[in-house]
Amino acid sequence: MKVSILLPAHERPALLMQAIASASAQEFLADEYEIVVVHDGLDADWLPVSDWGPPVLRVHAIPHKSLGAAINAAANLARGDYLTVLPDDDLIRPHKLRVLMAALEAHPEADGVYARPQYINGDGEPIETPARLREWLLEHPVVTPASFARDGLMVHGVATMYRRAAWLSTGPWDETLPTAEEWEWHVRFFYTGHTLVAVDAVTDYYRVHDAQKSRRKARGQRTRREVLAGIRRRYSPWPEQYR
Repeated sequence: MKVSILLPAHERPALLMQAIASASAQEFLADEYEIVVVHDGLDADWLPVSDWGPPVLRVHAIPHKSLGAAINAAANLARGDYLTVLPDDDLIRPHKLRVLMAALEAHPEADGVYARPQYINGDGEPIETPARLREWLLEHPVVTPASFARDGLMVHGVATMYRRAAWLSTGPWDETLPTAEEWEWHVRFFYTGHTLVAVDAVTDYYRVHDAQKSRRKARGQRTRREVLAGIRRRYSPWPEQYR
């Protein structure tokens, strides 16, 4: 098995089906990748797995806990040499697996690759994508711990792919965080000594909608700021070799 798509889901069955459909339409041999769906607190029996054609679609349910718990469960079930994440409210473009896996195989020194998404609204229509995402990508053809410590981090997790060994050595996502789980894991990924190589391509659709945890108003926004500050304190001061 070449690639595992980790697809965490929670209480959005209509969007989940769209995400699965996009993952199933890859320009990639169907027997070389799998879709691993983990329902965070949902009954998975309703999903017609037996009726789904290739690629392999595997579904698992866990007691409701967190996004991190769903990601970790999916990673533990995954059989691929490479791992990529697809949240249930996002979509992937047909060429994603082909393009990112080719980049990883062309760069054996890299632990992962990152591209960029196209932003869409709740209805799936394209909206303005921050220009800074591509600017940052072009400025950082290789992201190392040193470049992250110096310039911050603008890697969009929906448009990434990792080698299994690098994922495992970084460790699981923090299941206790209510938000910014991906950011914390990437900080740890780089401080473990791993690198990402940039791929100047749009590989995913990132959905911007009111239900997103990171976009909630008032108390939710304060929570995210507090969590980010806590993560920075956790890794502060930056390691001497990365200053």
